[in-house]
Amino acid sequence: MSEDIKPALRKQAADFGADLVGFTTIECLKQSADVAETWDNPFAHAPHLRSMIVLAIRLPLGVAGAADEKAIQNAGGISAHRIESIARKLAYDIERGGALSLVVPGLVTDYQSSSTLEFTPAGQGSKLLRAAAVVAGLGTRGLNNMLLTPEFGPRIFLGAVLTNLELELDRQLPDELCPGLEECGRCAAICPAEAIPRQAPKGASVTDIRNLDEAACATHAQPYGVDKFVDHLKLIFASNTAEQRNQLIRSQTTAELWQNVTVLRHAAMTGCQKCWQACPVGADYDRLATSPHRKDEFPIGV
Repeated sequence: MSEDIKPALRKQAADFGADLVGFTTIECLKQSADVAETWDNPFAHAPHLRSMIVLAIRLPLGVAGAADEKAIQNAGGISAHRIESIARKLAYDIERGGALSLVVPGLVTDYQSSSTLEFTPAGQGSKLLRAAAVVAGLGTRGLNNMLLTPEFGPRIFLGAVLTNLELELDRQLPDELCPGLEECGRCAAICPAEAIPRQAPKGASVTDIRNLDEAACATHAQPYGVDKFVDHLKLIFASNTAEQRNQLIRSQTTAELWQNVTVLRHAAMTGCQKCWQACPVGADYDRLATSPHRKDEFPIGV
């Protein structure tokens, strides 16, 4: 049943709006050194489900030219919500066929990390989903640990569905897509938080230096995320006067936090996409490079 049902599942996911679809097994994921043992790890909570269908949708390229932070966040939030909807539709469709399914959350925070700031960077997907996408053959990890795909580079959002269907896994890509720091380094040069490695020994491979300071990344990727929310509340509670307190409560920061956690939801985690847009990996980059601001965004010499 495994191989003959995969084309039908792939087509159904595409019909629902997925741009990329990959298949892997739970056993294969367990053997991956990159699968983080985080609280969202489905192995402990759904041991009866045997396969994972990894889904991805591309980010609209028009957002690359947006100068307004709200427009960028809104585009990211809408895309993140859309991939969840696609995964949910596929899960229900699988169950209508008599099997079991479970949607894997895409933008959950990785709480068991050593730092409470190490959240999903820039909203692409959790550590689990990024690792699963590599195992499922959708791409490889870049210098900053984000997923790079041949079609769209890092400009994608990830979702997944677990199922008890026995599905054959797709093959992993044989070669790294990221050119590395020495050959490229655009993401490191443009990162406002300097969260991506900028120095490496001559000849070092991507595997040797691949890293992301997720705490630093989160300050820009999630400008109105959990930490900003907590810090703002601390300031309010520490106010010395009622006037100070009222100013903070009625401030623009309060309005932004309210909009992001209630209306836009996922947009709280998609504030900075600079490394997404700077990455030259992906068949879509030629179109992306036509945005006028691409010519002036890099430091001199890059």
